[in-house]
Amino acid sequence: MNGFFSSVDQDRSITSEQDFLKKQKAAAVSQARLKADLKSELETNRDGVIRQINALINSQYYLLAHQKADRFREFGDNEINLLASTALNRHEEAERFKTLQKEQRIASALKKMTKRTDEIEGIDWYKDKSSPRYVSQNGFFLYIGKKSTGLPWLRLGIQYADEDWLFIESFIVVADDQRFERREVEFERDSDGNIWEWYDESVTEADLKMIKAVVESKDAVIRFNGQKYRDDKKITPSQKAALKNVLEAYEAFGGRA
Repeated sequence: MNGFFSSVDQDRSITSEQDFLKKQKAAAVSQARLKADLKSELETNRDGVIRQINALINSQYYLLAHQKADRFREFGDNEINLLASTALNRHEEAERFKTLQKEQRIASALKKMTKRTDEIEGIDWYKDKSSPRYVSQNGFFLYIGKKSTGLPWLRLGIQYADEDWLFIESFIVVADDQRFERREVEFERDSDGNIWEWYDESVTEADLKMIKAVVESKDAVIRFNGQKYRDDKKITPSQKAALKNVLEAYEAFGGRA
């Protein structure tokens, strides 16, 4: 029995080795054909190849231009090799410029933000300087959460402060002719003589659509629907500006708004 299994294992080993050699041979044949095709292309259409590479460079497709030119490197064509180097250098310059632009956008956005760090969770929280610092203030605002790695995320804060409870159960936002309703939402509550009720949740796609409509609107109002009563509050120009500032910072951090 042991001899039988040893024979089977040996046959499998031989088959595996044969398959490996076949793949190596096929790869070598394919590589030889590719080399022959490139050499033929260079010999019969060198000017066309150079025009194609220059067209890619002029269209700022630097990486594609480099890849096309680099395929001919082993044939020692000085002009094409120079184009390969030029395209790669311009690609690297363009990437450095993108990085610099991103850093400048972040720096510009952060000038409008306050930052609070949660050392335990390793999260930096960014909020527009004009947004409320405490839940006892009226507010309609966004803020950003960001860890040292990964993409940032958005949260929506809505705060109602007054003398009497509403016990808010839902709210409606009207931005010009667009209407957005959120039913069965969870508001937290507290008081110190005056009362305050607040909502603080991660931003959904539907929220993002609502927020963009508010930012772009001429007039925007939020209606708080309580257990017995309701109250309307205007979303102010400064609140709209703050929403826009946070969205710009979020995109500068790499988020997609």
